Amino acid sequence: MKRVWLFVGSVALCAHLAVVKVEAQSGHRVGGNQVVINSRSHWENWQYAEGTLEISSRGELSPHRWHRTTNAVLDVVDNVRWNPPQDLEKKDPADITLLDVIQGVSNREDVVNVFDGDLTTYWEPDIASGDVELSTQWWFTIDLGRIVMADKIIVKFVDEELGDPFLLFDVLVSNGQAPPTAPASNSIDFRPVIQTLQPNKTQRVFEADLRSLVTPVQEASGSTSGAPQAGSLLVGVEGTSVGAEKRAVRMVQVVIHGSDLDRGKEVGEDEYNRLLDESPEDAGAIDYIKRLSNGGEVTLDPEDYARLDPQLQGGIRYFRRERPRLAELEVWGPGDDLASGIIRRKGSIVNSAPTSVNPLNLIDGNIESQEKMRLSNSDPNRLADELFFDLGSFFWIDGFRLAGGRGSAKAKNFIGYRLEFSDGSREVDGGLRWQTVAERDGDRDLIQLVIEEFAPVIARFFRIQWDVGYEALPRDNLGDALLCELQLFGQGYQPQVELTSDLIQLGGSRNLTTIEWGADTPPGTRVLLQTRTGNSLDTLLH
Repeated sequence: MKRVWLFVGSVALCAHLAVVKVEAQSGHRVGGNQVVINSRSHWENWQYAEGTLEISSRGELSPHRWHRTTNAVLDVVDNVRWNPPQDLEKKDPADITLLDVIQGVSNREDVVNVFDGDLTTYWEPDIASGDVELSTQWWFTIDLGRIVMADKIIVKFVDEELGDPFLLFDVLVSNGQAPPTAPASNSIDFRPVIQTLQPNKTQRVFEADLRSLVTPVQEASGSTSGAPQAGSLLVGVEGTSVGAEKRAVRMVQVVIHGSDLDRGKEVGEDEYNRLLDESPEDAGAIDYIKRLSNGGEVTLDPEDYARLDPQLQGGIRYFRRERPRLAELEVWGPGDDLASGIIRRKGSIVNSAPTSVNPLNLIDGNIESQEKMRLSNSDPNRLADELFFDLGSFFWIDGFRLAGGRGSAKAKNFIGYRLEFSDGSREVDGGLRWQTVAERDGDRDLIQLVIEEFAPVIARFFRIQWDVGYEALPRDNLGDALLCELQLFGQGYQPQVELTSDLIQLGGSRNLTTIEWGADTPPGTRVLLQTRTGNSLDTLLH
């Protein structure tokens, strides 16, 4: 058997060649005296870490590119298909659409237009029923499919020629938990981030900067000797977690409280008649005005207006119907979460703490699932515990987020910790060589949200060690750390991607004489091929 490795740009690939009976082969094509791999369908049948490679329709390979500062609503469907909420677990992932995670009662089908990145499409609620509270009719909620450590939320209404902004509305967020006063209830606790207190007729863009909702409690380099020198910020809220909870966003809700309905904008009689001819649904109310002796005015029926003394007739006013149309809702976060795809890439997470329940709870996107670590200084001889991550591939990494849950009064995040990364290089004793990017002393507790930013590192492995420095942990800091979500961020192309073929069956005795390929290799990238021959894929360990 012959094995072929191929690095395309920063992509690694390998193939197996065997002289055995020819059977159906989907990762390549054998014809004449050639083995050819040149189509999308071929590459899709090779083995590689999922999500790390892009395959064009022409069969061209390129490593996946990851981004910082992204609009989280644009990839909701992908996240929900991989990690569906409980009510969608029985649905075929391929059949899940954006509408499956949208709730609402008024023109729900068009809410998807708010998340398409197109300012010319929109959601407009149906004509309201006058005998029901408006806010119970005009609302929608979207489940982002995972926790987003949001930096800001933006709502954008259509341009003036297309429609109107909402007159009175709220934008609320939730991390998915029940209200703290009723933790066992089935309701979701929403908290406002945008509220209009005065009627709005002109403003078409609203932005909530969620970064201003939490109080920085420590700023430092976050670096230790030999670590990259970069800015690092530890963020928390002491005594209350409201601000931090607003930044941990799982659901976003829009509720409209007020509308001018059929009196959206006053127009002239000619314009009103044009509306009647071209778009009668936009023709609004007609008001017949009576002047009062005190200078005021009232609206009359057309018949009563016609019988008025002409001196009391205040004129006729024509209106265009209000067209409340929301074009876009954006939830901007720190970027693509590299940790959430660990299992898809066949990576792993190991927690050395004896109180560990399920370390996968840290990357499931659910704030209510927690991983438990005991913070204890009862054994000064115990080495630091650690969370160890095999990310399943190589990445450029420069950001870290950690969110804690409400838990009990004793629940805390890590008091002291150290963040370290490894590219797989080995020390002389055979262990991984680690690079420290941030280290904190044990002088803070009740941290609801931890943010670390550091110089980019290339890494395949990541670990957090805690209880760093036994003497730094005072007795009143004993208890459990209940951690809910851990996320890693970086930007740039995958530093390396490896592909492995299926068994390439040649159907007889053959010699492989040449290997040819075409690749675009910018400076700093390379293509590497390796082959192995035989008639079996068995591995023997000695």
